[in-house]
Amino acid sequence: MPIASVTELRQWLGFDQLTASLQLNDIEGKVESISLDLLSTAGLMRSRDFIGFMDRVTVLWQKSVDVEDQIGGYNLGFQRRINKIQQDLLHIAETAVEFY
Repeated sequence: MPIASVTELRQWLGFDQLTASLQLNDIEGKVESISLDLLSTAGLMRSRDFIGFMDRVTVLWQKSVDVEDQIGGYNLGFQRRINKIQQDLLHIAETAVEFY
């Protein structure tokens, strides 16, 4: 399933079901960067996983963009990386519950 837009990426990540928001900088129709703003009200900012998670997201996204630029289109590797990001988000959401 190719992801053609920012909206599709949001939906595919399942952000409607998570207490997190996704910001994508869409420059000239191409997604250039990704950042995640996790809500502190959910205790996520205090999670020990947060910094490592953000580093991993940044690195995975940059690698995905590099690969996509080289082959000219979305591929299964990109979808696997996004799936891993989604799993990490779910893990952080579960971890955050421990801080209440």
